[in-house]
Amino acid sequence: MFMLRVIVSLKAFFTTILIVLFATLSGIGQSLIITGKVINAQDNAPLSFVNVLINNNAKGTTTNIDGFFSITIQESALKKMSFNYAGFAPFVYHVKTKADLKPLRRQLIIKLYQSTNQPLQSTVANNNSPASAIIKRVYQNRKRNNPQNLKSYRYNAYHKFYINLKNKIPAQTAAEVDSSNTLDSTEKRLAHYLRKHHLFLSEAVTQHQYIFPNYYKKTLQGNRISGVQNPVFLSIDQRLQPFSFYKTHINVFGKKYLNPISHNSDRKYSFEVSDTLFIGENSIYVIHFYPLPDKNFEALKGVLYINTKYYAIQNVVFEPVDQYQSTSFRIQQEYHLLKDKYWFPVQLSANIIFHKKKLGERPMVGTLRTFLKDIELYPPLRPRDFSKITYEVAAKANNQTPDFWKNQHQAHPLNPKDTLTYTYIDSVSNHRLFNGLATTLELATYDKLSYRSLDFKVSEMIQYNGYEGIRLGAHFSTNEKISEIFKGTGYIAYGTKDGAFKYGASMSIQNIFKRFDPQLGIYFSQDVTEPAGLNLLAPERWSLNGVLRQALITRMDKVKTLGAYIKVRPFRNLQLLAGFKNQQIEPTYHYEYLSNTINSPDNTPTALNEFNISEITLGLRYAYRESFMKKDHHEVYLGSQYPVVQFNYKRGLPNVLNSEFDYYKIEGQAAYSFCLPTTGTTSIRLQAGMIQGEAPYPLLYNGRGGLTQLPLRVDHSFQVMGLYEFVSDRFFNAFISQNLGRLLYRSNTTWFQPELILIQNIGFGTLTNADRHQMLDFKTMEQGYFESGVLLDKLLRINYYQVANLNIGTGVFYRYGAYTKKGLENFALKVTLGLSF
Repeated sequence: MFMLRVIVSLKAFFTTILIVLFATLSGIGQSLIITGKVINAQDNAPLSFVNVLINNNAKGTTTNIDGFFSITIQESALKKMSFNYAGFAPFVYHVKTKADLKPLRRQLIIKLYQSTNQPLQSTVANNNSPASAIIKRVYQNRKRNNPQNLKSYRYNAYHKFYINLKNKIPAQTAAEVDSSNTLDSTEKRLAHYLRKHHLFLSEAVTQHQYIFPNYYKKTLQGNRISGVQNPVFLSIDQRLQPFSFYKTHINVFGKKYLNPISHNSDRKYSFEVSDTLFIGENSIYVIHFYPLPDKNFEALKGVLYINTKYYAIQNVVFEPVDQYQSTSFRIQQEYHLLKDKYWFPVQLSANIIFHKKKLGERPMVGTLRTFLKDIELYPPLRPRDFSKITYEVAAKANNQTPDFWKNQHQAHPLNPKDTLTYTYIDSVSNHRLFNGLATTLELATYDKLSYRSLDFKVSEMIQYNGYEGIRLGAHFSTNEKISEIFKGTGYIAYGTKDGAFKYGASMSIQNIFKRFDPQLGIYFSQDVTEPAGLNLLAPERWSLNGVLRQALITRMDKVKTLGAYIKVRPFRNLQLLAGFKNQQIEPTYHYEYLSNTINSPDNTPTALNEFNISEITLGLRYAYRESFMKKDHHEVYLGSQYPVVQFNYKRGLPNVLNSEFDYYKIEGQAAYSFCLPTTGTTSIRLQAGMIQGEAPYPLLYNGRGGLTQLPLRVDHSFQVMGLYEFVSDRFFNAFISQNLGRLLYRSNTTWFQPELILIQNIGFGTLTNADRHQMLDFKTMEQGYFESGVLLDKLLRINYYQVANLNIGTGVFYRYGAYTKKGLENFALKVTLGLSF
């Protein structure tokens, strides 16, 4: 009987447990997973980071960059869903009966309509507002949350870029197009095309590797462009998409905007909390930001989604406040929390409006989508695996298989419009135009034109200077089709003004091994060079400033040179040079040097007008985080945003190859540009040098003057100083400029964007034994040379096919101090020329 009672009791116990479990599982079974996509009702474009709220408790989620969302809730608890987005009317779906749940069981398409009611913006700073307090905490945590402060990372990225028109032609079907009375025949043909095709489409796959703080490499693994058979590497993502939103200045298309996440940003920006979401244990603050109305600076406006997990940016949407730029943009970034510890970007999106590039009256709009995947934090990377090359194009990048794109890297399959764009543009004769454009871009990027086994340097085909006039030349070198290690170079040139031929040749060994990037070479030339200059170790790079400086030159030496060199990089940022050369110099101007080492029979100094000089050089160049791009065997210098230091030690070797002069020479330069939130961009360049011993004028230093009959301003030169007015054997120059940008005035036109630049130039110099330099008119500047100037740059901006702007401005400079002249001679009016992209 006792056992029976026990069994009955156990049966009752397990029955109770089963009932409880069944009830619990029944409750769980009523959970509903709601998925969908939120789009703009006007053009069906996805809306990123829309707030999706459940009932009235602010629990919910946000859409991703593609507009998709997913949220789980018990059916019995669901009363309503709200969709809120800045600038759009909210949409609310009420659940009153079970029938209201049926639409939620399939994927939703939610359309939001733009609202005409814009929120009021604050007109005064409010440093004590809740939003400002949140932004300050984000700023305090910026170093922890900035992915670029991680010790190392590696990831792959898929980029998709396409171009359409901003204002679509208002006809959807082919019949509507044909029957439209508002479209002319050209617009009808365009409407038919745009229904099924993009104007332009490209895809790229890149691999990124990084070791804090200095080692970075990006490799283009795949690249294809509609209509282009052999596309060049277009790094539009680097110019447009900032990797993270934590730097003080956000650089987009070469323009630096003040980040709202920066020191004391609440003095320039207004912040407002528009929503608060509760997701799990954390909250997301939705904060709108825009500049205060009385502040004039390069400002952004947009929305920040701040997660209280480490007070990090989860999403951000931003665009420039200035509506009169020739190119405007709207950028979105989405971050995910990896390993429950590190916030890292996973999707980046940008819309670019080319206001000057139109078809009819409709501006072109580019859309760039970037998807990051295979993200590795703290991978086993080694500094020795990084070279000076920061951007490299893989050998097979332009010839990847369909499997590479479709099955390995495309974040989303190509839609029919994408596929038809590739098919149509690649098949029509217009692809020749695209290939021609690609060839032009490649010429501009690499400064080379290849023909079989030879590369021709484009920039040396035609040049100009005041001594030679127009210089016509052919500069050619062998490429990898002959050898990847041995390289031969030669050139020949002719000056139309001096009527003389120049020529030279060299042989070098390179690409021996990657680690130290060694280069060895010998060279010979018979050419003309400007005397008394400052020649420092630097990579080859075409620049408009260099072209303008060359145009001013009127004094040259005929020089026959024989030399050899070796260059190495013991560290990524440091390059060393050791070289020897013998030069036979013949001035083309009236000059004699009285030498004490070569005496005449009566023991008086000998007057020399030709000079034989043998010299060794030890040089270095340190450029922190400088960048180079490499495609095939072509390298392009991309510059550095950090200080660059150059230094030379030179020693004259008497009696070597009949050399006549014994001296040593120390010279160097340091340059840096930096940007401050309230004062714009400051640029400083310091130069110094000294020579001790027997040294004729060609070995000395000119004063770096820039005053000639051509009223062109050349950077880092004295604007009111004659080209060869001062000579020194010891000198120091300081060139300082402060670009205030548009802090004082903002124009409402794209072609008139004046920038105010303040300039201060200072020079000191001495010359010992000045009486030995005969028949040469010059001064020395022991008491210091001073000049100041004011420039108004970009008074006129001429756009070239939405690729570049030619900027024209003007300025006035004033010379003062011990070396002033008479009256208006102390002033110089200059024209400024510049390129911006």
